Order: sequence, then structure tokens, then C-alpha cells
Amino acid sequence: MPQPLVAQLKPGGRLVIPIGPVGGYQVLWKFVKEGEETTAYRILDVSFVPLVGGK
Repeated sequence: MPQPLVAQLKPGGRLVIPIGPVGGYQVLWKFVKEGEETTAYRILDVSFVPLVGGK
């Protein structure tokens, strides 16, 4: 997890992000900050695709 994101979490804060290569299979993680400690929870495997708009 990127440390700048961890630094922005307040105690009790949560962050849910996909981690992995762009366009490939990724893992959705939930990070919870409890006091000074951050705990990671693996949620599930995902595959995000870019959003494209039509004209």
C-alpha cells in the first residue's frame, strides 16, 4: 500500500483500493487504521477496466 495514503488515514479511517497491474487481475484490499496501527484485509480478486466515453 502506498505510504502517502496510510499517512492520510485518521484513527478509525478505512481505505478500499485495488492493488495489482493495470489491466490485469488485481486484489481488492481494505485497510483500517486503529490508533497508530494499520490492518490490511484481503477482500477478493478483481479486474478493473478503463472507463471510456463515447461521443
